[in-house]
Amino acid sequence: LFAVPFFSTAGALFYRKDLLKEYKLMRDFVKKPLSWKELKEWSQKISKEKGIDGYAFQGQKYEGLVCNFLEIYRSLGGKMKVLENGIKVDEKILKQALTHLKKLIDDGISPKSVIEMTEEEGLNHFKSGKLLFLRSWNDLHKELLISSLGKNKIGIMPIPQFAGKKSIPTI
Repeated sequence: LFAVPFFSTAGALFYRKDLLKEYKLMRDFVKKPLSWKELKEWSQKISKEKGIDGYAFQGQKYEGLVCNFLEIYRSLGGKMKVLENGIKVDEKILKQALTHLKKLIDDGISPKSVIEMTEEEGLNHFKSGKLLFLRSWNDLHKELLISSLGKNKIGIMPIPQFAGKKSIPTI
């Protein structure tokens, strides 16, 4: 053992607890994790009826997007192997992961502005009350609890799962 991290975060999904309660969708998301299918369906229904966006993530071209992409890729079963001249990836799963992120935008689950979002823009959008789900880092939980939304309106859960798979957050 050479070192131990002093500080670590993990990808997590923040959600509007008040809206999920209103739509009778609340449950223990640790015991029965949210699926991507549910996130999409719930986002479409609630965002249409409430006039808010469904799901945002760090979509700007920087390390945040890489982390979001790797969560999807690895959660779909993708593996990476470091070689002398690069990295070997599963191209079929790579395409599935890219398609998944693109469809979130194309299907209106995520706003088109997500391609310009970093953690700060996503956090501000969520704190404004105009977003149902936000993929960000678990260390933002405390900041969100003291925001204008407060602890009665905000929840945190693991990132969604694909059918028959487990989610793998970036750490």
